[in-house]
Amino acid sequence: MWPLVLVALLPSILLAHEVDWKKLDGLARAKVEVKAFVTQDIPLYHNLVMKHIPGADPELVLLNHYYEELD
Repeated sequence: MWPLVLVALLPSILLAHEVDWKKLDGLARAKVEVKAFVTQDIPLYHNLVMKHIPGADPELVLLNHYYEELD
């Protein structure tokens, strides 16, 4: 049964994936994008909060839902 389902879904999975060739060309030339201001992307994430701490070095700290620091 599973092979039949896999064979039925495989073409749609392969056709749904589009490759951005311009982005791949840039990566091949080591032109990796770097974000200078991550604050522009904050609205794209529903559970992300940006807190500015004056006088501290910029650091990314990820917390789980228990507010424990992730490694």
